[in-house]
Amino acid sequence: MKTNQIMVRKFLGHDIRQNHIGGYFNLTDFSKIANEFRKQNGLSKKQTAHYVELQSTKEFMTELAHEEDVLVKDLWLSKRGKNGGTWVHPIVFIDVAMWFNPKLKVKVLKWVYDELISARDEGGESYKTLMSELTQTFPEISKNPIWYKRISRTIYKICGLKKDDSDRWNKATVEQLKKRDKVHEQLLLLKDTQTNIGDLLVYVYNHNTKPQNLV
Repeated sequence: MKTNQIMVRKFLGHDIRQNHIGGYFNLTDFSKIANEFRKQNGLSKKQTAHYVELQSTKEFMTELAHEEDVLVKDLWLSKRGKNGGTWVHPIVFIDVAMWFNPKLKVKVLKWVYDELISARDEGGESYKTLMSELTQTFPEISKNPIWYKRISRTIYKICGLKKDDSDRWNKATVEQLKKRDKVHEQLLLLKDTQTNIGDLLVYVYNHNTKPQNLV
């Protein structure tokens, strides 16, 4: 079972927490930022409790819960402790942003979209570096081009992408793209511990897919 890690992301110069599993955002963090944004634009403060009370919100949450195959209460969670506060589904997060202010929703959408593009670009560059390093360490890669496909296949299988989809990385989520970078780092870090590329691929694949090794 994967550990639910908390990521801290910057939005308009402030921190917003997001959990690793499910991608839920901390609405408590966002509300402070959103109300500061409203204040800077000469608008009054808003309380998220009012958003929940709206009939349109109730209808929206019902439809979203149906699409996601979850209970409505699972879209909006209240927690205590170190990472307490209100945590909401990513799509609810965007809808709340629209409710706070249409301009803010635009900024949120661009923020989410820009990170996705950035993750794809960074992954492409790190793959080039990876292949350059691996071909120097393992001469058999250059001698037998099939290894390029095997390396690529190992990486996308670890990231949970489909074998028969040639456009797989363009359809990948941010988390899958970040996972790709981590796999690249592992291959580079461990390349000198194995005598051939085949053993390296098997080791890294097993390390990432066996339940007892998942973190």
